[in-house]
Amino acid sequence: RARTDGIEFFTFDNIAVTNTLFSAVAAGDWNDTGSWSTLGVDQAACGCAPNNFTNVVIGGADVISITAAAAAASVTINGTADALGAGTLDFSGNFALDIDQAGTVTVNSGGSINGNGNASSAITFLDNVSHSIVNNGTISIGDITVTNSSFISPTNITLSGSGTFTVTDAVAINESSIQTAVFT
Repeated sequence: RARTDGIEFFTFDNIAVTNTLFSAVAAGDWNDTGSWSTLGVDQAACGCAPNNFTNVVIGGADVISITAAAAAASVTINGTADALGAGTLDFSGNFALDIDQAGTVTVNSGGSINGNGNASSAITFLDNVSHSIVNNGTISIGDITVTNSSFISPTNITLSGSGTFTVTDAVAINESSIQTAVFT
């Protein structure tokens, strides 16, 4: 906006600062601060845990379990092409992993997300932006949910890849505005 004295100023809204955490242990809990590293897969634990502004990478043949509500900005499960080995995200109950921001869930070949038959285990996409799941590994989950509370901004979800994808309960689109779901 231009001020009356000729000086211009700008404002920013909805700025998010993200960081990346890597799985640090062979078997750990999502919310355990000993399960994550800022240095890389299977590196020293950082004493921190993911939140809705964190990009998460699981690899090194590590298994990270969701045993309570969890959140991230995006999740990448490394596959067998990774020298350290494929990762696994395991749900040990009927919990949701909320993906915030313009988040993506990526499962590379050999990697997996396992809902363990929990019908209400869920990946829930939040915010009024586009989201995607790229699955070239294996995903078995109770629910995929897209939630948008905006009457103005639509949310799009794209599900793609050459992997095995099983949803045991529902793909739910809870929208207040027009949205698009694309399956490739």
